[in-house]
Amino acid sequence: MDENVAEMSEAMTNVVSGSVTQAIRDTTIDGLDIHTDDWMGIIDGKIKISETDRQQATIDMIQAMLTDDSEIITLIVGEDGTHAEAEAIAEAVEALDDELEVEIHEGDQPVYPYLVSVE
Repeated sequence: MDENVAEMSEAMTNVVSGSVTQAIRDTTIDGLDIHTDDWMGIIDGKIKISETDRQQATIDMIQAMLTDDSEIITLIVGEDGTHAEAEAIAEAVEALDDELEVEIHEGDQPVYPYLVSVE
């Protein structure tokens, strides 16, 4: 068990997490202007993307999460996300680099139409 925990802990250092949610008020965070109803891309707990279009916000967020070593993107669709939009996001991401693989899973989580991990 200790060996599994050590291996999983090491693997976690190679994973970046992201989430997309909607702003409820106007604000500025770290120089990023966010307006009510904008879609925010949150990467490892920090708001990095603000966009009026949810699909574009998700694509921009994933692009910001990628490194030269990225291989697998997991996209978890929440109760307010759609499978069709998730497929369009996957196509756009895969077009960035033909070495990337996008997996789509249904999560049905509230508040976050898309949760993302990049490893």
